[in-house]
Amino acid sequence: MNNTEIIFDYHQRTKHHPNRYAASLGYMDWATQPDPFRSYEGARLVKLPLAFENPTMSYNAIMSEAHLPSAPLSLYSIAQLFQFSLGIAAWKCVGNDCWALRCNASSGNLQPTEASIIIPPVKGVSEKSVIAHYDVKEHALEILAEFDTDYWKEQKQHGYFVALSSITWREMWKYGERCFRYVNLDLGHAMKAVKVSARTLGLQTSKVDTLPLEYLDRLIGLDQKDRYEVSEPEIGQTLLHISESVQSEHDL
Repeated sequence: MNNTEIIFDYHQRTKHHPNRYAASLGYMDWATQPDPFRSYEGARLVKLPLAFENPTMSYNAIMSEAHLPSAPLSLYSIAQLFQFSLGIAAWKCVGNDCWALRCNASSGNLQPTEASIIIPPVKGVSEKSVIAHYDVKEHALEILAEFDTDYWKEQKQHGYFVALSSITWREMWKYGERCFRYVNLDLGHAMKAVKVSARTLGLQTSKVDTLPLEYLDRLIGLDQKDRYEVSEPEIGQTLLHISESVQSEHDL
């Protein structure tokens, strides 16, 4: 069976039908419910400021192709990027049960997508280049690695990277083998949310297609399997480059 046949077989096997739902467990195993928040024990935490007081542009401006002034890379622009893309918008509670609603849409609000950021030295974060995980619950950066590099000096266009990864078990727990559909659907939601949030900062987002996924796993440490719960592996999905908006001749 080739790749195309595997995809079509999966689609047929896991789709809903007019007279029945797709196969599922039919119940929730609450004893194995996944934690919706990833955190790294022992990592240095850099709290990010909330950006509610920052002025915002009109919806039309965000969605247009017109050039917008680019916000400088800083603790505040990083904070705003994550707050309005992958951050928590509200908490809901019924009795003692509380759950978070995030800016990026998610099937069943299971939130399988995680984000890491790779940045040059930024005041308030580190004097070195950094790879950090975005801790959604704390609205903070968890510093995973600090290092020296000349990479940023060699780049003609200023920018940084956001890596998106997925914890499949968060969807598998509820949807069984249909989880692959939802993991990738949610990845698309997260990518678009990051793109729109970056646009509000006058930044442009592009997908890096030249990096194989195994190198992405190595870049953000996901290949170090002993650091993660065996039942909740995390897989690298995509790398986004976020950079200053380039003014075209049409905008002049």
